Amino acid sequence: MEIRVSIRGGIFACGLSIMFLTGSLQAQEDTGVKKHGVVYNIAEDRELEKIGGIYEPEGLDKYVKRKFDMVLQKMDDLDARMTNVEKELGILQSKLDTALNQDQKKIKH
Repeated sequence: MEIRVSIRGGIFACGLSIMFLTGSLQAQEDTGVKKHGVVYNIAEDRELEKIGGIYEPEGLDKYVKRKFDMVLQKMDDLDARMTNVEKELGILQSKLDTALNQDQKKIKH
């Protein structure tokens, strides 16, 4: 029983040491974003909404939706580019096949 407690205590102490050394427990400077004369502790790309005459950070659901929409748009763009690359590869493959067939015909004659 005492060994388990001391092992758990040792693990806890190691975790605290790591957190302290990495700066997780140290006081960090406030790196807020100043918008409309007020410093908000939000991500720089998070927008503000005027609700009832007061500026507030947009809801987390709206922020995450906007981020996912951007990712989905990039994925759609990549999909379109990949489709174009596949078409071009198909054209190159058909040209290569045609050239190989013509060379084989020349060799046979």
